[in-house]
Amino acid sequence: MSLYDAYLEQIENRKEQGLKPKPIDDGGLVKELVAQIKDAGHAHRAASLDFFIYNTLPGTTSAAGEKAAFLKEIILGEAEVPEISAPSPSSCSRNERRAVDQRASRPRAWR
Repeated sequence: MSLYDAYLEQIENRKEQGLKPKPIDDGGLVKELVAQIKDAGHAHRAASLDFFIYNTLPGTTSAAGEKAAFLKEIILGEAEVPEISAPSPSSCSRNERRAVDQRASRPRAWR
């Protein structure tokens, strides 16, 4: 059984007890989520994206480290996830580009 399947089973067990899903603190599970998110045709992609965004613990857990590494890939353009990735400048309207340019040109203390 994969870590993802075990997590889904745990969610169902907790749901029967009236509990919400436990936060994800296992880096191995986050690696599985990332692999499913990168696979645009994966059956569990949408759920994996939700678990990645909303259930992964921040901080110093192994899950947080894996999440940070994947977000870094997105920021550097090494991975593209339309739900997370910023739109390219060419896909923005002129007003949206102007707003971004104005924010970027302000002194840091004004942001």
